[in-house]
Amino acid sequence: MVALPRSARLVLVASPGRRLVELARLAEALDARPDSAWVSIRTPESESVLAGRSVAWLPAGPGAARCGPVVARLLTDPDLTALVGTGGAVAVPAVLAALTAGREAHFVETSDRTRGPSAAGRLVAAHPRTRLWTHHLGPGWGPRWHRDIRMDGVRAD
Repeated sequence: MVALPRSARLVLVASPGRRLVELARLAEALDARPDSAWVSIRTPESESVLAGRSVAWLPAGPGAARCGPVVARLLTDPDLTALVGTGGAVAVPAVLAALTAGREAHFVETSDRTRGPSAAGRLVAAHPRTRLWTHHLGPGWGPRWHRDIRMDGVRAD
């Protein structure tokens, strides 16, 4: 059975904005360990959301391109057991880095994606080992997409 990791030390990756807010709420719902590693682009909002957490900051602009090597470096720590990333430009290289390192890679679409995956979701879905998650199942979502009840209530309204 496919499941989102629970009570684990994770690498959590999201672009700033609603993606990061939703991932922070999902991390709480998953009971992610407090020593999990976060990766995001540095903005005033992301600094606020991730205050007090261990963060590898990416620069704005070409930050997404640097995400893969940053995640690969983090995953040299064997205690970081899986990656959970949300939609956005940083998620694609992060998922690929985790899969290359032999780790579980979970891609979670944001709650506002109701009719099918985003471009990032379609890209990471091309790799058969990517575990795919959505808040909404139905037409437009392929058979590899799953929903987890712990995702309820993690919307960034």
